[in-house]
Amino acid sequence: MAERVKPESRESSAAEKAAEDLTVIFPDASITIAGEKIIVAEYPFIQWLELKPLHTEFLGELAELVGHSEEGLLIDDLMEFFENQFQHVQALISASINKPIEFFKPLKSAEVDELTLSWWSVNKHFFLRSVQRTLRKQNKVLLDGQTSSKP
Repeated sequence: MAERVKPESRESSAAEKAAEDLTVIFPDASITIAGEKIIVAEYPFIQWLELKPLHTEFLGELAELVGHSEEGLLIDDLMEFFENQFQHVQALISASINKPIEFFKPLKSAEVDELTLSWWSVNKHFFLRSVQRTLRKQNKVLLDGQTSSKP
């Protein structure tokens, strides 16, 4: 016996489309760390603007790393950088997951790595845009500072 299939209403498909659009706009990630479900959230733009001046040293060091990597940024180099800059990284991740700094203390190395990679995946565009602007500015200064020798 045939069974009738009720077609999807336009309202439900529009709601699903809106939910998909939000996933693209806000690409949060959900991971389990120390048995707890953690949402790694993309920074809202205003939050990014508040965080950026607090981490200018971090952004400058990241620009230097990116500027000196000729074959592209390798994940091992990036993770080493994050370890060396962990005070900044910890504060930036903490803002993304809405957890206090104390949350990190009992975590195992693999959990911190997973959390760090998830945070980077969700928020890297903020950092890379700032780095690109810094590198363009540095290149412009270098080019503007050069003098041409005309005979």
